[in-house]
Amino acid sequence: MAILKKSLRSRYPLVCCATVFICFALGYILLVGIDQIAHPTVEEFYFSTYTVFTQFGPIIFSVIVLHFFISDYSGKNILFYKLIGYKALNYHLEKQGILVFWLLVPTLVMSLLISLAYGDYSKLVPMFLCYMLVLISIVLIASLWGFMFKNLILSFCVNLSLWLVSIVASSYATAIGILAYFDASNSFYGNVEDYLSGVTFSSNMIINPLLYDVGLFVVVAGVVFLFRRRWQKNGI
Repeated sequence: MAILKKSLRSRYPLVCCATVFICFALGYILLVGIDQIAHPTVEEFYFSTYTVFTQFGPIIFSVIVLHFFISDYSGKNILFYKLIGYKALNYHLEKQGILVFWLLVPTLVMSLLISLAYGDYSKLVPMFLCYMLVLISIVLIASLWGFMFKNLILSFCVNLSLWLVSIVASSYATAIGILAYFDASNSFYGNVEDYLSGVTFSSNMIINPLLYDVGLFVVVAGVVFLFRRRWQKNGI
């Protein structure tokens, strides 16, 4: 648990909390400032924030994820982790888990505050799960490039390029929409909007994206295992 202890002594928890707060605040600002909705409903607030997570999250959150990984390369910490028993895969998995935890805690707090402010808890659990699934997918994808490259700018450009290409590709061919599963061009985004508009909650609303994240997790873990030698090479 050396990585967890190190993260507790760093600024990452505060940065994650601040970033999540900004996303929720931006969701409200978009409603009031751009959509000109003076008194948004709880459903509108939830959906606007979900839009921020899906449309801006791959840019905003990926910077945190990439820096969390690449800082160990620039700090020459990989040899230390090897000496205390870490291997590339369990190092990567622990890093992923810590990032997800530090992002989900403030997300849950903000979701609770929204429900508390409106006195309506009916959409709390489904929407928190939606936020969670989006964040997990962002962490998984960005962490792969943070593992593969030791240069922050290069890894960010690769991550951004993949995201943009995925959006364009999925808008032209629904069959490859899985490349941008949570983007507005994909049907899942519409399912969330329908749910907040009054459509009865369906278990598939959570099960399908959960399966997507599980599949993504397996692919990323497999790539990390195959390229495990890059971990030590990048750390030199």
